[in-house]
Amino acid sequence: MKNLLCLAVFFCSFSNLLAQADSVAVDATICQGEIYLFDNLELTTPGIYTAVFQNQSGADSIVTLTLIVHPTDSVEILLELCEEEASPLTGIVYLFEGDFTEQLVLSNQHGCDSVVTAQIIVHPEEFGEGWQMVPYGYIALDGTVVTEPTWEVTYDTTEFGCLYIIAILLIPFPNAANELEETTNFQIFPNPFQDEIRLKFNLPERMAISASVLDGSGLQVTVLIENEAMSAGEHELIFPQKDLPPGFYLLHFQADGKSLLKKLVKW
Repeated sequence: MKNLLCLAVFFCSFSNLLAQADSVAVDATICQGEIYLFDNLELTTPGIYTAVFQNQSGADSIVTLTLIVHPTDSVEILLELCEEEASPLTGIVYLFEGDFTEQLVLSNQHGCDSVVTAQIIVHPEEFGEGWQMVPYGYIALDGTVVTEPTWEVTYDTTEFGCLYIIAILLIPFPNAANELEETTNFQIFPNPFQDEIRLKFNLPERMAISASVLDGSGLQVTVLIENEAMSAGEHELIFPQKDLPPGFYLLHFQADGKSLLKKLVKW
């Protein structure tokens, strides 16, 4: 139909010229795989073609056709998606992992077909789980104080950028913490604090004492006292902490091989 239209336009456009001129030049374009009708010929290749027609006065008129054939395109691409992610080509949402193929026909700069074939690899979301022993009173990422087995869920990405869900069962050490707190009558004040931390405790006998401040993930921030032998009796220690940034912390107190963790807040 397109080629018949081209032929009709050709005759309509140049009918007046043929009546007046002995030669006419015509430029035409088609896409690869299409046909251009010229002087009862089906042209598919580019080139210069000549035909003789009769004008309205009955005289011969030479028509020279310059035919340009634009190519069609064929492109193959690879797309890697995650489950429940939409294809950028078609908008199809893939719910399951696997290999898929999409094909889309577009137009190139010449208006000819451009066939895009996409090989789609859909990667799965991943899930991992495990367990971890933590000190009694450990503070989980969501702020939960762990005094019994507690699930902690975190999120990451796989090597393909897909969701990776990690569930860790946090299991507190046996409840020696309460025993140490009761034995020493351990106290922190003020809490929350601003400029200094005061520790007050009562040792039933001579013991080696250590104390440090940890961040919420359990990493040591500063050491207050380390393995210092102290006599039996009541003690009150003061530690300036003006440079410690505001936030949530843990006070790790150790005595006689036992550990105690207390939540600590800096304004």
